Amino acid sequence: MCCVARHPTTGGVWASLGAGADVILGEAGAAIAFAGSRVRGPDGTDDEAFTAEAKWRTGFIDAVLPREALRDRLALAVGLLSPASRGSVALPPLPVAQTSSPPGHGWRQVLRARDPARPRQRTTSGRTSSAPWRFAETGSVAWTQPCAVALELGTQGTIAFIAQTGGPTRASGYRTAQRLVELASRLGLPIISLIDSPGAQGGAEAESEGVATAIAGLLRAIAAAPVPILSVTVGEGGSGGSLSLASPDNLWITGDGYFSVITPESATAILKAGAQDVPLVADRLHLAPEQLRALGVVRGVLPGA
Repeated sequence: MCCVARHPTTGGVWASLGAGADVILGEAGAAIAFAGSRVRGPDGTDDEAFTAEAKWRTGFIDAVLPREALRDRLALAVGLLSPASRGSVALPPLPVAQTSSPPGHGWRQVLRARDPARPRQRTTSGRTSSAPWRFAETGSVAWTQPCAVALELGTQGTIAFIAQTGGPTRASGYRTAQRLVELASRLGLPIISLIDSPGAQGGAEAESEGVATAIAGLLRAIAAAPVPILSVTVGEGGSGGSLSLASPDNLWITGDGYFSVITPESATAILKAGAQDVPLVADRLHLAPEQLRALGVVRGVLPGA
């Protein structure tokens, strides 16, 4: 179900028909909230919190557009989700995996993944699709943000696409990714996830946004998905914030990436060691591509950027 929430969309209409839709488009500047302006409690004085823009920033709306742009975006969404666009559930073929590559020093591999000159997903998106539609870009206004979620029309039909883009991912990003995985599961759409993040966003704001619950929801959704999922670590794969995007049985990595249950810095802090010990801890985490392949964590090592 697709929903277009215009001004105002409040009360039971939002709680029943709007908020539960598969794709939710909001009119820019619209009041979208459970509590309308006349029935808010004493803490309902922050009008901005009741807007379409606020719902988008927290991952509850997929796009906010001017009124004149809503019709075209809705038509595109319906087209991508229609049975005629679904095609085959098979995933596109991967490049030939490298059977061997230098194991590398663990810390050196981390620095390689963090190299500012390394291309990020935002510079390579769209290479596998002919008509991308950004289902949602959570947290800010462009692909430069830590998580982008999209439906893309590929050569074999619509593909659900999730990508981290180098920075810590917000709770809203995980929530939106979970919604897309659940939608793809219902419609039989294959899923591609690109992993590139040191982990989830931390701090008081992340806690108040429920980042742990959001990660748990995405983990469950991917583990239960009945459709093919291809996950590729294309850079940093640090901590549960990145592990939550990983396919249980179809995870790959590029030669300039790493994948670990925790970042070297966090592991060092837990061990109560000093900053000078971070490189040593990184070596002991066995996070380099060839080490991960030998352990069976990844299926293969793909060419880097």
